[in-house]
Amino acid sequence: MEPAQFNWDTSTLEKTDDPLCIYLREMGMVPLLTGEGEVGIAKRLEHGRLGVLKALLRSPLVIRRILIISNDLKRGICSVKEIVVLAEDAITEKILQHCVDDITHRIDDLQKHYKRPTYWPNAWEP
Repeated sequence: MEPAQFNWDTSTLEKTDDPLCIYLREMGMVPLLTGEGEVGIAKRLEHGRLGVLKALLRSPLVIRRILIISNDLKRGICSVKEIVVLAEDAITEKILQHCVDDITHRIDDLQKHYKRPTYWPNAWEP
């Protein structure tokens, strides 16, 4: 069987209504992303992620929930595995306890920096 013969005449591509040809022609007009462009996008993504994190951590509702989680961890009501994503390999009870201690210590430090708002009684005490 003889291979199909294609007409590569550019005038045919300009007149076609074939969606695939139109798509490929349009994609050929878009410049590819450079290494500098990738770095720029990554920086903007990271900046946005940090902005969202800051906004969340300024919310009294989020802070209250973090304090509740800390108390639940201290009392053994929930596991650190429910709170933090950990690599599954080589996790021992000692490592898990260290994670609990570290997280609760950090949350205790966080609690020291926030005053209880007068408009929301018991906001910082779960």
